[in-house]
Amino acid sequence: MLSELSLIVVVVAVTLVIAGHTVNKIPKTGRDGKANGEKISATITNKNKYADAAVTLRAEKDGRKFKVKMKPTEAHLWIPGDSIDIIMNEDGKNYRVLFNDYFRENETRIREKAVELLEKVRLCHISSLAVGYKKEFKEEIVKSSLDSQQIFAFVSYMKQIDIYSVFAVILTGGIVWWKFAFSPEAKEFILPCILIIVAMWSIYNAVEMCKRILKRAVKQDQK
Repeated sequence: MLSELSLIVVVVAVTLVIAGHTVNKIPKTGRDGKANGEKISATITNKNKYADAAVTLRAEKDGRKFKVKMKPTEAHLWIPGDSIDIIMNEDGKNYRVLFNDYFRENETRIREKAVELLEKVRLCHISSLAVGYKKEFKEEIVKSSLDSQQIFAFVSYMKQIDIYSVFAVILTGGIVWWKFAFSPEAKEFILPCILIIVAMWSIYNAVEMCKRILKRAVKQDQK
């Protein structure tokens, strides 16, 4: 049983490492550092749904599609329909998407968009109870000097807490039902228990991150 347990743990660990590497791998598309040709403006066609994650920004101009994948530390909230500058290479194939310029030049508008997303954070959800989020905190966040990315991160982590909490509850309920319905061997609970632990650890980290952001906003409001 010990060897089977070790094998399962190793398989899960390797799978998580490979999945993380694949998701966070940043291709060179849209990052041609030698691009020095024509500068064009393309229209952003997709959304960034979660902060602190590698994400691909997609844009289009005259039927041609462009994309660039950003690291979690590079990606910010953006607004679909906005224009973003792209520098083409002389070969007409490679290009560089100027996403940093876009984020910097449109920070005010992007922050307003992040505040709109803040409206979706509900006081009755698990995340609000876990973080201690109250009605007055919204106003304090809006009045604070928190930038768009910090507000977007707060919304994203709150959403993550709710999703992972529901997942953990459903999985726990499934294990209990499975236990009483089929009386499986203990080793068969290993993988589900690992998944629950991972979910709980993610919830804990998200809660702590949200509390830090709230604390930062409240401190700034009291100055």
